[in-house]
Formats: sequence, structure tokens, C-alpha cells
Amino acid sequence: MAVEITRTSISDREHKLLKDELKREIRTGVIGVFIFFTLPSLAAVIFFFELPFVQTMGIACLIGAACAGAVAYQHRKWTRSVRADLAVGEYEELHVSAFRAFEVIPNGSWSMIAIDCGPEAIICAGNWWTATQGKRHVKWSGRGIARFPSTEFTLKRLPKSGRVIGVHVSGERIEIEYFEPGEASAFLTVEHAGYTDCQVHLTNVEEIIEWKPAADSGREESEKGDATH
Repeated sequence: MAVEITRTSISDREHKLLKDELKREIRTGVIGVFIFFTLPSLAAVIFFFELPFVQTMGIACLIGAACAGAVAYQHRKWTRSVRADLAVGEYEELHVSAFRAFEVIPNGSWSMIAIDCGPEAIICAGNWWTATQGKRHVKWSGRGIARFPSTEFTLKRLPKSGRVIGVHVSGERIEIEYFEPGEASAFLTVEHAGYTDCQVHLTNVEEIIEWKPAADSGREESEKGDATH
């Protein structure tokens, strides 16, 4: 197998760090969304309505709070799965040998890449592997983030939530194939759970990917639209 999976107990120190990081991410995300929507709402209310300052602030804060609450609700399932992982107290180590990585068009809004390991495939989502978007909770060692994905690496993740907590890179870097407009693109045909950093599929990559010529896809959509008129 090109992906060998072992399980290791989470130490007390790792458990505390993961729990603290989860709380910090939730708090930062909710506060960020609140500010992001409150400030434009405040400007819009001031511009379109002549209201007392207290009422203006109240409306803007109400809009910001509603948006922050919606984001917190969407994150609820993900935070539950992370907490379930912490309750079990184990993480998986994926010892990976890979030879190809390419961009995948997801069934959602997350950026994704597929890492082809021969008999198995790993789907990574959320740009945690890029130097500019690398997440704080992913600890890098060995040859580091600049060499990922690589021909050999060990990835530590929580099994239920798919949250990546560490990567040790030991092989040579694999250049990610990004497809140009007009080229055939890879579309994910299996469901990818929202906010999951990494999913492992114990099947050939071609069984979870559908290749579609971009030009043909656009033409098909256009023909469908013409047929309805």
C-alpha cells in the first residue's frame, strides 16, 4: 500500500494545545465575521437613514451578530467532530508514498488538491499546505511546507474530523498541476465533508475523479439553456 495508517494516542500536552487552538479559532472566526459585517452595515445605515446614533449602532450590531451566529452554526458540526476526536484521544499517522498531485474542482467552495498514491488517493482541502494560507494548527517538520506535497511524507490527522495537525516531509517535492482555462479539469465525484482538511480514499484516484473538458462542459450548459427557451 502507498498509504500506511497507524494510530497513536494524543498526549496530555497535545490534547490541551488542540483544545485551546479550537477555542481560539472559533472565537477569532466569530469576532472576525461580526466586525466584517457590522462596519459596512453601520456605513449603510448612516448613509441611507437618518437615525439616532444608538439606533444606528444597534441595527449594525444586530446584523453583525446575526451573520456571526450563522457562521457559528455552520461550524457546529465540524467542532463536534473535533471534540469527538479529542474525547477518543487518538490521531492517525498516514505514511504516504505519492507520485502526482493536481487541482480538483470541488462540490463546494474550498480549494482542493488530489494526491495520487497509486492504490489510494488523498483529498486535501482549505489551502493549509500553502505558505501564505498555512494554518496555525498544522505543525511542519522535516523539509517543511515548501516541499509539500512530496514523494514521501507522514501526515498526522484526527480521524473523525479530518483535521490535519502535523506533517513531516521527507521526499522530493511534487509540483501541483493547476489546469488552465479551456483544459480538461478534474471534478470530485464523492462527497467531501465541509471544513475537512484531509480525507483518505482507499481506492484508485480515477474512481473518485471525473475528467471534464472545460469547453465541452460550457457548451453543454449553453445547450441546456437554449433548450429551455
